[in-house]
Amino acid sequence: MRAPKTSAAAAASTTRRRTSANSSWRNPEEERQLRLDLPDRQILDDEDNDAADEDEEEDEEEDLDTTAEVTQESFLTASDEWLSDSPIKVHLPACSSSCCEGEQPSTTERAMKNVPGPAKNRLSEGEIFDSETGLPRLELLRDHLLREGRLEESAVLRIVKQGAELFAREPNLIKVPAPVTSKQLESLTYSKRCLNQTVHVFLFFFIVCGDIHGQYFDLMRILELGGSPTDATYLFLGDYVDRGYFGIECVLYLWSLKCCHPDTFFLLRGNHECRHLTSYFTFKRECEVKYSLQVYDACMLAFDALPLAALMNGQFFCVHGGLSPEILDVEDINKIERFKEPSSHGPLCDLLWSDPEEHYNEAAQKEFYTYNSTRRCSYYYSYAAVCDFLERNGLLGVIRAHEAQDAGYRLYRATSNKFPSLLTLFSAPNYLDVYGNKAAILVYSNNNFNIKQFDAMPHPYWLPNFSNVFEWSIPFVGEKVTEILLAVLNICSEEEIGQSEDDSLNDSLGLGTWNASRRDIIKNKIKAVGKMSRNYSLLREESETIMQLKGLSPNGLMPPGTLAAGKEGLKQTLRKHLTFDEIRKLDASNESMPPLPPELSSSSSSRRLHTRSSRRRSTSPSAGTTARTSSRWRTGSRSSRTSRSTC
Repeated sequence: MRAPKTSAAAAASTTRRRTSANSSWRNPEEERQLRLDLPDRQILDDEDNDAADEDEEEDEEEDLDTTAEVTQESFLTASDEWLSDSPIKVHLPACSSSCCEGEQPSTTERAMKNVPGPAKNRLSEGEIFDSETGLPRLELLRDHLLREGRLEESAVLRIVKQGAELFAREPNLIKVPAPVTSKQLESLTYSKRCLNQTVHVFLFFFIVCGDIHGQYFDLMRILELGGSPTDATYLFLGDYVDRGYFGIECVLYLWSLKCCHPDTFFLLRGNHECRHLTSYFTFKRECEVKYSLQVYDACMLAFDALPLAALMNGQFFCVHGGLSPEILDVEDINKIERFKEPSSHGPLCDLLWSDPEEHYNEAAQKEFYTYNSTRRCSYYYSYAAVCDFLERNGLLGVIRAHEAQDAGYRLYRATSNKFPSLLTLFSAPNYLDVYGNKAAILVYSNNNFNIKQFDAMPHPYWLPNFSNVFEWSIPFVGEKVTEILLAVLNICSEEEIGQSEDDSLNDSLGLGTWNASRRDIIKNKIKAVGKMSRNYSLLREESETIMQLKGLSPNGLMPPGTLAAGKEGLKQTLRKHLTFDEIRKLDASNESMPPLPPELSSSSSSRRLHTRSSRRRSTSPSAGTTARTSSRWRTGSRSSRTSRSTC
């Protein structure tokens, strides 16, 4: 027989067991307060406590043990009745979890069941490639990639290599005929059978698309707006990867479309289709996470084979970046050695990196080309340079990409033919998930231009820089570690440390006499650890804002000094009403060419001297125009030579 408990002890034991039984829904702070206050409260009447015996106590324990078997609703009701009769007043918080509805949270099922899970199986070569034609099954591949599915590595390498072989057969400058017009179609006098064959060759629409940047779900929207590649000719202007989280999906599907439609589906090279930028930004990391470095290397070889420019209908010069002072005639493009990594100078670099002058639409510029300080390589070209290039080659306009636009496109100053001299297209809506811009594609049909705009499509979420949950939890762990370290170092207050001759500091440390420099060292250590603790706390509390800021930086890193600004500084940096121009200004550092690795910078400097000394121009149309252009090109080169050496 156990000795009966005193009245206060019995009540305290009962209350603790009840509190433990419903600890899953009781507020921990109220629970601690209740336990602390119990010894000081008069809970039950002393006469009633003397009458309690051991049998009643055992019955009470049995009742409490069956609590887990009853429903939560009945338990809450019983608890309310008990609390109403008890002098102890406790405010129970409302339960908002699914367990109140009789559901137990599952550790094996998805919490958000309305969001479909990623495809778990990897498609093999036999599933993707048609056994008769040897071509990819486009619908199967498209739907599988939409479900975030992956392929077996052998299938990925086969798609990439097949596409690279097709690109390698094309010249640097591809010439794409315009689609047949309705009047031309009416004038055809072929038989019905011949007409059906002709329609498959001469298509009605020509679609030109700008940057994609790994936004696979928006790429599907482009193909929906433009129509099937079976019924239209497509020309993409480059930048298929980097800064988006579905770059390899874009490559696989675009390369597959090229394999299935080699004569009507064309892809040009952008400045991000190189080893330098893909390793600096996200594509290399994406290939490592989703596949392997072997896939990345195969993609780099395919990027080397991409054509550089296109002539549409013999009237429009299509390129990713723009013009080069070293290319006076479009046929000069075919003389470029493109199967290599682009350097920080030269015509290959200019085609991929150059931009229109900031004041392009204003009065005539004195120079055709000036150093591009935004990109830290290549040139700005002026309205006069574009007009001279168009006149020299008998063209109507230049169509390019390379720059984000709020409306998805921008029309520049018209020429004497009343046609825009330059058109910029950008086909990645809500760029980086923060720009909030529209995207656009160009539809050329019946000798008419039609620009179609569209908004961003919803897409699955990835943590910045493809990090996993363990990397994501580092700020939480770091915060606790720094709290412990700060508590260890905070053995005395700052006032005690600041006292020059106070014995309290020596007593607390037990180290005898301390000099001023030693005190400063301890003070600085405490301050440093405290700052680290605040930073970790900020990383945890403002994780959502920090994630958006990381999207504006290469490799998922925030701009330097952002955490030092504190919580208000973070919110001010990424407030909701940031305009497109403000976001673009924040992201400007990522639009320039990153520093070249040593092996590239050393070789490019020697090639630069050879290229500049051996380059000679002679043009037949007009000697005066040639001399003027050559002089302005040399002036631009001299003014930028010093700056370009830093790229």
